[in-house]
Amino acid sequence: MLLSELAEKELIEMENGVRYGYLAETECVFDPKTGIIYGFELADQSAKIPFQKKKPAQTMFIPWEEIHLIDARLKSLAKKLSNENRTVYYKNETVWNEDLNRTAIDFEPNMVVLPIHPLPIHVPIVLGLKNSKIFAGKLNEEWQEILKGQEIHFYLQDESFIWKNAALTAEAFLSFFYNTKQAIYGKKYIITGFGRVAKMLAHAIK
Repeated sequence: MLLSELAEKELIEMENGVRYGYLAETECVFDPKTGIIYGFELADQSAKIPFQKKKPAQTMFIPWEEIHLIDARLKSLAKKLSNENRTVYYKNETVWNEDLNRTAIDFEPNMVVLPIHPLPIHVPIVLGLKNSKIFAGKLNEEWQEILKGQEIHFYLQDESFIWKNAALTAEAFLSFFYNTKQAIYGKKYIITGFGRVAKMLAHAIK
């Protein structure tokens, strides 16, 4: 998932349902060399309550391991890709834990698609992947050691995949725009940035 897509996600505490706003309103703490996200800092929400005495600015830190991304698209995609000859299983986790170990052992996957950023490992041993072909964005030293000798495909190094993903992201914007019941024709746009998604979007609406 791109940071721009992550920024659009709303931050909600699962236990009490408290809404903290969007991730775009937080400070993302990450390693600029590896791209690994450590977590998010957000301002004390009580500071926004009117008619209260202002308190010294405080921040709350939410570790990445406590963030659970709920993406209905991947769950829907898994269902659509599954048929009588192929089973696709989607597991919504932000760490590799005992639950994922059990799933991998029971499911015995031929292929495993890992997220762009390497999952933090919360088990003594990662199980169930020895016979799997691995698709990954980035792997840290810990994951490289675990998957040593296995067939690994880094999808972020596949230029064709990256451009096709950018094209789909651009089309998603157009779909969203059309759902507002507006037309593309005759309008003027300013597209900030010059990455692949921006280029594909500019090509789509020119």
